Amino acid sequence: MTEMIKMTEERDAPPIRPLAFISALALAPATIALPCLALALLVGPGDFANVEASFLFFVPFVAMFLGAPTYLTFGAYALHSALRRRHSTAWQFARQGLRAHLTSMPLAIIIFTLADPNTAVQFTAGFFLLGLIFAPLWSAIFANLYRRMS
Repeated sequence: MTEMIKMTEERDAPPIRPLAFISALALAPATIALPCLALALLVGPGDFANVEASFLFFVPFVAMFLGAPTYLTFGAYALHSALRRRHSTAWQFARQGLRAHLTSMPLAIIIFTLADPNTAVQFTAGFFLLGLIFAPLWSAIFANLYRRMS
């Protein structure tokens, strides 16, 4: 009986627009990273007093590349599933993004350990903390972008 309900819900789900989905998926991290990179470059060069501010503005740009593999795999699946389940608020998408990040952590631990066992703990902790911030943020931005594009 439950399977019939799920099949009916999936059949009644609105079609996902591929171009809007891919565009929103790619643009969500860039909407945070590129303005922060511009601010980092404006604040940082030549002034040692603003090194900390420049570094903080540079973090989202780096996070965009560090989180790209899991965002484009685990995150894309979670966001696609959220659309199929008719999630409509940015908060629902943010929760899906956080769940995707937490689901990807075992794989990240394995990869970091295989790459360099001596620094695996540091990389895993950094990846985990950056993901706690950026996975929900990017997912919420994705929801808004997708809604505007479709």
